[in-house]
Amino acid sequence: TEQGGHLYTQLNGAFINDRTHFKSNRMSLQQGMILPYKTDFGLVTNLEAMVRLDGYNIDSGKNLSHVLPRSEDSYWTGRVFPQGTFKMSYPMVRYSQTMTQILEPIVMLIVAPNGVNSDKIPNIDSTVFDFNDINLFSTDRYAGYDRVETGTRANYGVQWSLYPKEKLPAVQFLFGQSYRLRSEDDLTDPMGYKNHLSSYVGHLKLSYDYALLMYRFRLEEETFSPQKNDIVFEVGPQHLRLGIDYLFQDDYSLGEQKFKSKKEMTLYARSQLSQKWSFYGKYRYNLKKEEKGALETSGTLRYDHDCAAFEITARKSFTKDRNYQGNTSVALRLYLKTLGGVGQ
Repeated sequence: TEQGGHLYTQLNGAFINDRTHFKSNRMSLQQGMILPYKTDFGLVTNLEAMVRLDGYNIDSGKNLSHVLPRSEDSYWTGRVFPQGTFKMSYPMVRYSQTMTQILEPIVMLIVAPNGVNSDKIPNIDSTVFDFNDINLFSTDRYAGYDRVETGTRANYGVQWSLYPKEKLPAVQFLFGQSYRLRSEDDLTDPMGYKNHLSSYVGHLKLSYDYALLMYRFRLEEETFSPQKNDIVFEVGPQHLRLGIDYLFQDDYSLGEQKFKSKKEMTLYARSQLSQKWSFYGKYRYNLKKEEKGALETSGTLRYDHDCAAFEITARKSFTKDRNYQGNTSVALRLYLKTLGGVGQ
């Protein structure tokens, strides 16, 4: 359409075969339609309708009960997941001689069925769920494809930005939460649902020339007590950017999985070596008194071309527990920018 409406098709697959002979082969097809629209008085809307088809071929091998709580050794299964989304925002701009301010309330309504996450589908790539300011207005907050965020819900918040014309820092602020019509047990804890209302999430960001300070948070809905604090400070130009990140996060449960609380610090550096070459390195350290010590160090060298990108990542994990003593890995990835990526 004239305002950017279009149809889209997404195809995704994963083929997993581990050392215990467990196999999970998946193909996913998503077909959708997006209709953006902007009124004469400044109201911005976006309507999206989609349906996703997931097909799985499962071979349990030695029947890994932690991912496959069923007795069948091999079977086919699938899922049909329709979803409709309507997003509306109204940015209000105020100009003055010294600054520009933008105040934007945002509301998003998502309509989807409940109960489509079947135990027949082993959960391999959706074992982590993090409700935060980045995915406040996402239609699916799971990281992978094996689980989908189901049910009818509303996300809402307000965004405020200030851009001074003088040499003062720019300010960006976001605050919002989610309302779910029907509770979903797996997400009650990670999203902090109480009486259908989630925890509050947001951020405060100050940026000035080569420096950035950002505070990201998740607050309990009734008491405003912090469930997650993330403080980031960066300094430097594009050819050498240095940063430090402090993270605190409460423990939480995702279904039957338990995640420990976090208190850690990450030091990192980012460098645009040339027009096509870049480097990123980080060192992550555990600050909890009973577990103090290094968690991870890694470095990534990346080459970008017009149609493709290649990167190599070396990583050393220091995490230890009863069944895992850390490891060293090297990963090679090739990205075809119009198609996707391949990694090893």
